[in-house]
Amino acid sequence: MVKADANIKIIEEFEEIRKSEALLARLLENSSQPFGVGYPDGRLGLVNKAFEELTGYSREELKNTDWSEILTPPEFRDMENEKLNELQCTGQPVRYEKEYIRKDGTRLPIELLVHLEKNKDGTPEYYYSFITNISERKHQEVLTQKLLESEQQLTEELQTSNEELQSTSEELHVKNEELKHQGDNLLQINKALKESEERFRTLADNIPNLAWMADANGWIFWYNKQWYEYTGTTLEDMQGWGWQKVHHPDYVKPVTEEWSTRIKEGKPYDNIFPLKSKDGKYRWFLTRVTPIRDDQGKLIRWLGTNTDITERKEVETELNKYKDKLESLVEVRTAELEKAYKSLKESEEHYLTLFNSIDEGFCTIEVIFDSNNNPIDYRFLEINPAFAKQTGLEDAEGKLMRDLAPDHEEHWFEIYGEIALTGKPMRFVNEAKALNRWYNVYAFKIGAPENREIAILFNDITKFKKTEEALEFSSNYNRSLIDASLDPLVTIGPDGKITDVNKSTEIITGYSKDVLIGTDFSDYFTEPEKARSGYKQVFKEGSVYDYSLEIKSKTGEVTPVLYNASIYKDNRGEVIGVFAAARDITQIKRVENKLKEYQDTLEEKVKKRTEELAISNAELEHFAYVASHDLREPLRMITSFLQLLERRYSANLDQDANEFIGFAVDGAKRLDDMINDLLEYSKVNRKEQVFRSVNLEKVLESALINLIIPTEENNAVIDHDPLPTVYGDEKLLVQLFQNLIGNAIKYHGQEPPKIHISSIKENNQYIISIKDNGIGIESQHLERIFTIFQRLHGNDEYEGTGIGLAITQKIVHQHNGNIWVESKQGKGSTFYFTIPIK
Repeated sequence: MVKADANIKIIEEFEEIRKSEALLARLLENSSQPFGVGYPDGRLGLVNKAFEELTGYSREELKNTDWSEILTPPEFRDMENEKLNELQCTGQPVRYEKEYIRKDGTRLPIELLVHLEKNKDGTPEYYYSFITNISERKHQEVLTQKLLESEQQLTEELQTSNEELQSTSEELHVKNEELKHQGDNLLQINKALKESEERFRTLADNIPNLAWMADANGWIFWYNKQWYEYTGTTLEDMQGWGWQKVHHPDYVKPVTEEWSTRIKEGKPYDNIFPLKSKDGKYRWFLTRVTPIRDDQGKLIRWLGTNTDITERKEVETELNKYKDKLESLVEVRTAELEKAYKSLKESEEHYLTLFNSIDEGFCTIEVIFDSNNNPIDYRFLEINPAFAKQTGLEDAEGKLMRDLAPDHEEHWFEIYGEIALTGKPMRFVNEAKALNRWYNVYAFKIGAPENREIAILFNDITKFKKTEEALEFSSNYNRSLIDASLDPLVTIGPDGKITDVNKSTEIITGYSKDVLIGTDFSDYFTEPEKARSGYKQVFKEGSVYDYSLEIKSKTGEVTPVLYNASIYKDNRGEVIGVFAAARDITQIKRVENKLKEYQDTLEEKVKKRTEELAISNAELEHFAYVASHDLREPLRMITSFLQLLERRYSANLDQDANEFIGFAVDGAKRLDDMINDLLEYSKVNRKEQVFRSVNLEKVLESALINLIIPTEENNAVIDHDPLPTVYGDEKLLVQLFQNLIGNAIKYHGQEPPKIHISSIKENNQYIISIKDNGIGIESQHLERIFTIFQRLHGNDEYEGTGIGLAITQKIVHQHNGNIWVESKQGKGSTFYFTIPIK
């Protein structure tokens, strides 16, 4: 179920992305601004309704077509490629004008604002464009051009008239007779001039634009009728630089500066700024200013038009807001948009991987309704590989459920119909008798609101259902076992109230189950507070074992018990109470009392025996001391007489006799050494021990001084790490170090002895180690080397009595420590001993 929930979450996230994409698509779809997405290979992707209306093509017709061939006239293609190359190089949006060839063959002037999205490797992925229909603007430009041409014609006619008038004046004094004739011509010229001027004024006053005219220095001397009607001013108010009165204060300075610059340059230019109307409101105007020159190219005046673009500006503002909103949405929904536009293939692959790899069945269906909007069937649109395994239905894609399973229950159609109509997702468990299975189902609506499609994630839980039934049977069976148990069993709620008991609990308390349930469990013990304390301990630690209590029955009888208790949880993992089992230990108590009596008797006997052993040990040690001391006197006498016999009569004795005397002397000497070591061994226990803080550095120093002769004779190298201060008997510790280091020097190999002493602190003790490079010890001898008189080598190889390591063991034991050795023959040995930290 956890895996199913995880897969459902992934699918819900995927559906959330699809919803976000749908929201973005609706925003673009309902925008009045034509919008389109194109790919570098010429294909068109997403387009909105406004784009369809602009071009006359439906999106189905445009899909997978080459927009550069169908929509763009040949003469614009090179320019457009240059603009797109510029976009790729700079990454900045480009704006340019061109024409679209509409479906009906007509041409439409447009302006494009094109953005670029790139792949991770920097190559173009797709373009998205905002398109503006500039037909009206082009129409205004045509009218303005005609106005300019009329004004130019008028200017030329005026110039011609002036020239003719001048010629006439020069000839006036010569041809006085012709004056009348020339006057008639002048009247005709003036009349033509007036008619031309009237035509110009009529044309200028009837165009929808505001228009004005200035001399070469920028002094405006004429405005058309629309200017006065819009601004509510007169020529006296506006002539010269009076136009600044109707400009917005924020724009007066920059407009004036640009106008002054253009007058000096003599070049045409465009500008956009607000102008105040006669009602005090500002509207946005596109101003186009064109210089007019004579035949010699001299600037003689300026012609300007102001086109009201307020609606366009508002549209642009709204588009900018929409663009900002869109960019904000893109920024906030980066992951979604990447899946929607940048990584569509990855999304599809992810979806397909999920679709194909999950163990749960997954499908999308189209719910079919009758004329009364009642669900009557559904068709499988998509199915994943697990679908057939989960349902037993083969090749279901594209088929109707009623064709596949005619006896399928009605409730399935009703549930899916409700989801398709309301869009509300549902999670439920239902049986499909026609498929002989139980299912755990999560279903949710997908696609556009008008679609009747839903996605279904489901899992065959038939085995789980059978298990559930088995568990129910097992629960009933277990209940029978609980009631049959001889041990009192009880469940207790978080409030300390009894929630259930078995028969044994009724018997031991003397109360019925109905009486016990709902009462405080602690009321039935001789020590209620101890019972509550144990209950709290269970909640704190999770369980208690062998918690001792005494149950007090209805009749006052007391039964000693040991409780084992633990918390138990519901399906959500929340603790809902305590389960406790009591074991009647009446018989155990009786046995314990008997055992205690026996133990007391045994302890008394052990104590007496220990005292007797202590006396015996003391006597034995004393005997060993006395015996050893007494043995030394006759031994010294035997040794002295043998040596005397050797000195006086060695010349009279043969070689065998002298050799025998030598054997006897050596034997006596070894016996003397053994007696000395035996005395030392007995002294370890006999002498009074003084335990205090002892610095092992000083102990080691003393031991090395005692070993200076064998150290120098064997060229031994001895070093050590810092050693701690311990609590012990200094003399015994010196002897301990001396024996171990002495052995390391004695049992060396071919190389001079190298000995290293170190210490580590572990838990509540120090572990001291003495490591050498000597001959080592075979593994089978590692335990017996600490036994008194045990030797691994003959006296002809290494001298000794076999008591030294037994003494070291005894000293370590006197300090409540342990001693052991790790060694391999030929690899040296490391002796370890421990001394507890006080």
